[in-house]
Parts: sequence; C-alpha cells; structure tokens
Amino acid sequence: MSELIENFDLFLKANAKKTGREDGYNELVNFFIDFIRQFPLENFDPDSNIKISFYLKTVVRNKTYEYSQEQRCVKI
Repeated sequence: MSELIENFDLFLKANAKKTGREDGYNELVNFFIDFIRQFPLENFDPDSNIKISFYLKTVVRNKTYEYSQEQRCVKI
C-alpha cells in the first residue's frame, strides 16, 4: 500500500492544493486508501496498469472537485 501511495504522492499533493483545505492532502490520502481497499479489480484486465492508473487518477480528481466545492460552500 505504501508503494502505491508513493507512486501517486505528487499527484495527491497537487490535487490537495486544489481542494482549498488545510488538511487536503491527508483527506485525499485517506480517501485513496479507502478506495484502494474497495477497488473493483475484477472490472479490469490484470495487465492494464495504464487503465487502472487512469481510473485512479480520475477518481482522485473527482474527489478533489467534490472537496473544493464543499470548501467553496463553506466560504460563502
């Protein structure tokens, strides 16, 4: 698990800044870990690392957007 987080660390950090939250990085890492534990591997070809990586990045981007919208609503 730690190796996977290390591989996505720069991506998680970049998206954490977009959340507008003080603890955005930790929230994204926790979300990422929870998501990986529930990851639907049976929906993917085991040899399709690029597709899995793209899927994970899309999920993180969507969660980043969700967090940023929540933060925006709090500021208003």
